[in-house]
Amino acid sequence: MKQTRLIMIGPFPPPVMGMASVNKSMENLFRNNNHNKQLIIFNTSPLSLKKKISYHLYRFFKFIKILFQISGIKTLDKVYMSTSGGYGQIYEILLLLFIRFKKLKDIIIHHHSFNYIDKKKQLSSFLFCIAGPNTIHVTLSALMAKKLKYNYSTVRLSKVLSNIYHIEKDKVQLSNRNKNNEI
Repeated sequence: MKQTRLIMIGPFPPPVMGMASVNKSMENLFRNNNHNKQLIIFNTSPLSLKKKISYHLYRFFKFIKILFQISGIKTLDKVYMSTSGGYGQIYEILLLLFIRFKKLKDIIIHHHSFNYIDKKKQLSSFLFCIAGPNTIHVTLSALMAKKLKYNYSTVRLSKVLSNIYHIEKDKVQLSNRNKNNEI
């Protein structure tokens, strides 16, 4: 049986931040549940979360390096990509253009922010247009999926996966004494 290549693009720890932690959890999910998949990880994490000029230069050169690495892969089967909430989508647009140029159609975009969902953004419209109507959009809630589809006509397919799924079960303790059911 042929092994499927799943390429994951996004931040992974370190540094530890929400999107990176979720991506690491998704990597573990893919590794544990997809025995016929070869995972190729492209880590877009910055060296630091302080957004100085060095942060942007590092990210720019990291994405250029990823473009070259992807160009060396003869066949792409599936791509899982986390999308930024702001101007980081410029890098993601460049990657998606290149991925689409290689004729890959099986794309999953994981959304972590309401920034471009609550208010429609041109940059996001362009990103989703390039991704195409067959892209699967993973959202954090049914409301996020509904708003995403409402604001962006090219978004048609969505799956909901709450961040609560990514919290390790042994670290979550629910108390019967908590009247608000807060974690």
